Order: sequence, then C-alpha cells, then structure tokens
Amino acid sequence: MKNISNMYDVSILPDQYAINSVAGLYDSFEADGVDFELLLSELKSAIVGSGILLDQDYQRWFLTEGMDYFYNPKLFAYAPLNCVCIFLSELFKRFSLDEISKHVPEMVIKCALSRLSDFKHRQLVS
Repeated sequence: MKNISNMYDVSILPDQYAINSVAGLYDSFEADGVDFELLLSELKSAIVGSGILLDQDYQRWFLTEGMDYFYNPKLFAYAPLNCVCIFLSELFKRFSLDEISKHVPEMVIKCALSRLSDFKHRQLVS
C-alpha cells in the first residue's frame, strides 16, 4: 500500500489526455433518461483505458477520507485533482459495476466528474 503522504505528489497525476477522456463523460451523466449502468461501464472503460492511477494503491485513503466525499458529494466542489482521481480510480478498482450501480448514488459520480471537468484543458478537448 502506498504512503498516503505521496498522494499529493504531482508526479502521480494522470496526463491531460487521461483527465479529458474521463471528464468528457460528465455530460452523458447529466443527460435526461440515461442508462446509469451503461454509463458506469463506459466510465470504467475510460478510467482503465487512460490508466488513471491504476498502478497506485490508496485503499486506506479511499476507505477513510474518501468516504467523506461519498457521504457528502458536495465536497467534490473544492477537491484537489489528486483526490478526485484517486476516488474514481479506487472506486472502480475495489467494487464491481453491479455493486457501484446498487450502492453508489448517481450524485456521487456526477459530482466527481463535474469537479474533474474543471481540470479539463479546453484546447485538448475533441
């Protein structure tokens, strides 16, 4: 398990293309009448495909501080990029799509993606 103190190290951040590819799904989650389970599958594919923190292990952070974001998703509004990436990465590493769809409120995913969208680089958006 990685030392939690290195979670704020800039070197662990994903590249801008990875951020943009995952954050680009935010609008899909905000659309009316969406298939939440299908979007979760697309989100997991985007996270895995972009490699966002897949080689890192922040389970302890996720199960302690990360749960603050789970129970109060409004906290994502001011979350640092590292925390948003770690939260999403650990969520999809630790739980199946079925578990996420049944136990994670849509608002949690939407708030995390909304905050991640704040870090999108507009010139790299396709």
